[in-house]
Amino acid sequence: MAAAESDGQAEAGTEHLLLGLLTDGVAAATLEKLGVTRDEIREASRRLFAYPADTARAGDPVFSGEAKAALAAAQQLATERTPNCAPVVVNTPQLLAVIATNPGSQARRVLNDLGVDVADIKRQLHCYVNIPRTAFGRRTRRKRRPDDTSARCSFCGHPGSDERRLAAGPDVWICADCVVLCREILAQPAGARST
Repeated sequence: MAAAESDGQAEAGTEHLLLGLLTDGVAAATLEKLGVTRDEIREASRRLFAYPADTARAGDPVFSGEAKAALAAAQQLATERTPNCAPVVVNTPQLLAVIATNPGSQARRVLNDLGVDVADIKRQLHCYVNIPRTAFGRRTRRKRRPDDTSARCSFCGHPGSDERRLAAGPDVWICADCVVLCREILAQPAGARST
């Protein structure tokens, strides 16, 4: 909000959220590693968006509709990727993932202007957040028909069936036979494992 206020804006947009992400956490480290600085974000924002010349205004800025949607999408991403028994916490990686992967957001336009490749951001964040392959807000889950044979074990390749049940993970499947094999491998002492 302070960034929007210093820019004389009535609303804090995703470009202001991007500025805020430079202050702390994984998102700050990611942006710094990619060479993104506070001054560059400010210059690109002023170049791309119409900011008033007079920065004196009454009242505190509020989040723009785009910023509110980004915060909600980060909450949704954190909720989807958190086990049921754990508290849902939205951290900087989720918010950076949301605003960087939304092709129409003002933050993404700033990143594009700075020559930052979104794929580099995804690579930096992959350990912290599982970024969906589809755009936020346009996700649909297709229900599998009983005769749908596209579900296959990601490890052995066998299709799922009544005899070979599959457990689903994020973009992966594993059959009961592979689960048993994994348990056997993990039960061996580390030095005894063969590849």
